[in-house]
Formats: sequence, structure tokens, C-alpha cells
Amino acid sequence: MKILITGKNSYIGNQIEDWTREDPNYDVTKISLKDNQWKAMDFSIYDTVIHLAGIVHKKEGDVPREKYFEVNRNLTEAVAKKAKAQGVSQFIFFSTMAVYGESGDLERRVVITSETEEAPNNAYGLSKLEGEQILRAMECSKFKVAILRPPMIYGKGCPGNYGRLRKLALKWPVYPNLNNQRSMLYIDNLLELIRGILDQKLQGTFYPQDEEYVDTLDMIKEIRSTHNKKTRILNFMKPMLLMIGKNSNTVNKAFGNLCYHKCLSVVKEVEYQKVALREGIKHIENQLEAD
Repeated sequence: MKILITGKNSYIGNQIEDWTREDPNYDVTKISLKDNQWKAMDFSIYDTVIHLAGIVHKKEGDVPREKYFEVNRNLTEAVAKKAKAQGVSQFIFFSTMAVYGESGDLERRVVITSETEEAPNNAYGLSKLEGEQILRAMECSKFKVAILRPPMIYGKGCPGNYGRLRKLALKWPVYPNLNNQRSMLYIDNLLELIRGILDQKLQGTFYPQDEEYVDTLDMIKEIRSTHNKKTRILNFMKPMLLMIGKNSNTVNKAFGNLCYHKCLSVVKEVEYQKVALREGIKHIENQLEAD
């Protein structure tokens, strides 16, 4: 199977490439879309395009609003049109949980279900949603589209919240007794799902997550435990964090409640939820220690 990955330096693209190196059934090519050279490429030799090129993990004020739509929507459409016209049979698009406009809530349980409507509240989420809509309109029996809306992905070297949470965990020994539920996705579980989507030419919208919801406090304790650090939990700190969270999106992202209903993440064709939180964190931290 010949696979073309857009987003040459993307974390997920690099992980897919590393995994497929050990499997002769896959032949992966990664390309950048930052110039127009891709437009001259022959896409007809590929079975699947995995579209990872996009603007992510940016503060919206740091990037002009129109740039999100130029890259996450318009460029997605251009790549998909070329892929379809040249006979590529499958297009895998990485979207985001942000299409629902939720960042987490400290005081209430937030669960996204099949009935939850998309309501993006920033250019990132909206541009990704509009990219999805374009792809669905292009889909046909000869051009299957798989859309992934992952929550926070964690793994060695993964950009985003895990790195920030790890720094916090290793620095501070004391935390409030604030339990929450978040959907998260270990990179190996994501790769297992991608394998199934590729091998079985699956299509549709996918909401992948680990089998169990994650309590941020449990994650902090697991990170600290792998470094033989004890963690103190203080009840009196909880009201203070709740007060800070009313005006801090960062606190809500880290400690707020936000998850997919578990039924939404079942993929009957693929058993992908193989690595639990404790095992995943130990593997990440051991890799980091070895480097």
C-alpha cells in the first residue's frame, strides 16, 4: 500500500512513518505543502492520502484569522480535489475535537455525544469543520473519506498539552483535590486505529480516545511516580483553582471536564484501545529518560 502524508514535519506523520518502516506492506512518502511543488506530483501512484498539513497549536492572535481558512480549509480542498481527480481511493483528514467549541469545565461534566452539535468558537475549529464539510461533499464510492476528531494526543515528543503538564508535574509536588474526566489518546492507540482504517479502507467520522477517561490529577501522579516523586493532595486548594479557572482557559484545558461518550469512540472493525494510561506514561517517561 502506497501512502502519501502531507505535513512533512508533523508529529503524527513522523510517528506513522516510524511505524511503517517495520512493515513491508506500507510504502510511505511525506511531503510539505509550503510551496507549490506538490501540485506537479503524480498522486495516481498512491492508494491513500493522509492529510496532516494544517495550522494547529497556535494562539489565534499570533496567526491572522484568514490564514486558518487558507490552510485548514482551502488547502485541504485543493489537495483532496487533486487526489480524487488522479484516482486516489482514500483520503484521511485530521480534524479536531475543537469543532464542538468546548475547552473543558471545572464545575460540570461535559460529554460530547452523537447528538452534540458542532459549534466552534475560534478560527481553528471553524476552519477544520469547513474542511470536513468540503470533503464530505466530495466523497463517493471511489473516493472514501475518513475524518478523525481526536482529543488531546500524548506520546513522546508530542506537542501541546502533555509537555506543559509534564513540566508542571515535575516542578510542583502539591495539587488540589480536583478530580475530572477528560478524553485523551495515546499515540500508539491512534496508530492502531490508523492501521485499521488503512487496511479496511474505512470511511466516516471517527472520535478516537483511550478506553478509560483520564483524571488530570492521576496523570500528574503517574508522571511523578515514574520519577520516584511523591505527590501531596490538598483539599483547601480546590476553591482557589475553581476561582482561577473562571478566567483562565489554560486551567480549564488542563483540569476541566471534557470527554467523548464512550459509545462514540467504538470502532467495530478495529480494536485499537490497547494501551492504558499508566502503561503509556511509563513508556513515554522511560523513553525520555533514555534520551
